[in-house]
Formats: sequence, structure tokens, C-alpha cells
Amino acid sequence: RALVALPPGAGVRLLAPDGRRWAGAPPAPSSEGKPFGITLPPPVVLEGKVLDAVTRSPLAGAVVWLSADPGAFVQTDARGVYKIVPVEGETPRVSAEAAGHLALARRLDWVRGGSARAPSLALDPAAAAAGIVVDGAGKPLAGARVQAVLRSAPRRRTFSR
Repeated sequence: RALVALPPGAGVRLLAPDGRRWAGAPPAPSSEGKPFGITLPPPVVLEGKVLDAVTRSPLAGAVVWLSADPGAFVQTDARGVYKIVPVEGETPRVSAEAAGHLALARRLDWVRGGSARAPSLALDPAAAAAGIVVDGAGKPLAGARVQAVLRSAPRRRTFSR
């Protein structure tokens, strides 16, 4: 409940903690000064799964967030399931990362009202490499930069449940 004094012709914008929004003109004040109510639409709840791309095992504890608000991240449960609420009107990307896996981001198609399935995100396992970079004479080369490059054609890291 909030009491706000508004100048004539002012609009109201509300943002609920769960991401629901409402914008519009408030009703004309009653002569008795009674408050008015605003009913927010139900939030959209995106539910998806984060899996290992090789074993297709669920990844518990993976961190999932939307590009619109990276600070509002969630973690997957023991089944690899995440539930997250996007901000209406934005077309976010859903991103996920988990220990020992490469991060992945995917664009979401916007849906309104109720619950919707987000894509399952299949994270590729990360690989470790160790070695010494040497020059032509076989001497260690300090400060060399090493970058891993995927030589094969990139494959989609998402699949249906």
C-alpha cells in the first residue's frame, strides 16, 4: 500500500519485485479520498533446464540469469531446473554457466502471461590444457598468449527436453 500525491494528468508506473509491471493513468480521485486498487497481471515464469551437453545429465547449482538484469540470477535445483521471471516488454537472452563447463547464452522469444518453457541449455564441458610455449630454439617464451579455437563447425548447444 502506498499513498502518493499526483499532479493532474500524471501517469503511474508500477514494478513489482517479481517483474510484473503496470502503467497508466490513475482513476480520478473520489470526493471521499478513497484509495484505488490496481491489479497486476500474472508474471511470466520461464522454466528451463541446464544440462551437460555430452552426458545430458542435469547440472545442479548452475547459475542462470537474463541479460536485462544479471543481478537477478537464480540457481538450478538438483534436477537442473531453473525458474526465472523476465521483465515484460524486453527480449532478453538467458545465460547459464556451471563449474567445469563453458557458459552459454540464448535469445528468448517473448511470451505473455502464465508459465512458459525456456530452452534447455546444454553446456559443453570445459577442457584443461597445460604446457610450455617455446620459441624456435626451444626456449620457454614468457608472456605468450594461448587461445583455444574450435576447429569443427560450431554446433548448437541447445536441445528440446
